[in-house]
Amino acid sequence: MNILLTGAGGAAAVSVWKSLNQEHELYMADIDPCAAGLYLVPPARRLIIPRGNAPEFSSTLLLECQKRQIELLIPTVDTELVPLARQAEQFRELGIKMPISSAETLERCRDKYTLLTYCQNTGFTPEFNLLTPDRELATIQFPCFAKPRQGAGSNGAMTINHVNELEMLPKDGSYLIQELLPGEEYSVDVYIHSSGHPMAAVPRLRMKIDSGIAVAAQTRINKHWTLDCNDQIKNKDVILC
Repeated sequence: MNILLTGAGGAAAVSVWKSLNQEHELYMADIDPCAAGLYLVPPARRLIIPRGNAPEFSSTLLLECQKRQIELLIPTVDTELVPLARQAEQFRELGIKMPISSAETLERCRDKYTLLTYCQNTGFTPEFNLLTPDRELATIQFPCFAKPRQGAGSNGAMTINHVNELEMLPKDGSYLIQELLPGEEYSVDVYIHSSGHPMAAVPRLRMKIDSGIAVAAQTRINKHWTLDCNDQIKNKDVILC
């Protein structure tokens, strides 16, 4: 199978390359010609592409996939996901599969306030509010946590200890203020079947963080977290798209 991976300079693309390289013909793409992952494949299988937020990104990638008869496209950069999801049907019409969620789901997840609001009725969300001109700062309990409602890499995220620190942040609805949750931090990787059912969930203790990414982690097993999907999925074959 001809497979194209984007974000060749990142750990995600390199990890996928390690897993699939022996059995498939992999192509690597990145915006940076110096991206390390590009040099894991022969020169003919290296691509330089526009940024994920560039207007021509999706159409350029679609054309490149056609040229190389790509059967599976795996984007690994978050800014690429929504543009590609919006044009997923065009890729499918050409026989190019993409294991990504719908544009609606991705847009919801990229906006932290929208996601928390969507999940609020589960009872698992912290207390949260947008920082707006009419927000009464005196009612906020300190310390609290502040972060941009849209962003990545922990950029702009901070612990706020006093109202004076909060006064320094923009009050245009671009910042989210939420309850500070101390203690260990976990990520949970969930593998979802194309039918929408979860196949597996792997909780990881985030031991060392660099720019919002866990660079050292430890898998944790807890019987209360176990997810049994046997009754949900009779066919154990994994369908990518």
